[in-house]
Amino acid sequence: KVDELQHTLGTLQEELDQERVARSTLEAEIAAMRGRRAGGMTEEQAREVEAVEASEHYKNLLADFEELTRLHEKALVDMQGLHDEYVYLETRALEAEEARMSLESRTRMVIHNALSKRDE
Repeated sequence: KVDELQHTLGTLQEELDQERVARSTLEAEIAAMRGRRAGGMTEEQAREVEAVEASEHYKNLLADFEELTRLHEKALVDMQGLHDEYVYLETRALEAEEARMSLESRTRMVIHNALSKRDE
């Protein structure tokens, strides 16, 4: 489970890195749009190109966000599973400790009774 969480966190880090690359790409696209404006495109044409590129970028960001949300939800489920397993193991440890104490108490009682019978 810990390995799964570490893998999920690694995946989230990769997604963050990809988002940084996407941001750099967007900045490059903005620079390209400015270049198109300077290269003879009318401002309206450049805005249309910019709108299409921005729409595609938004779709990509939305898909990335949905994937990150899915990964986050999976990580939460994994963490809940780990918590449930911890609670189960902690309960079992307490039960084992109670059983050990009970066995010690019964052992002392048997020894005490054996010694009492011997002394009689």
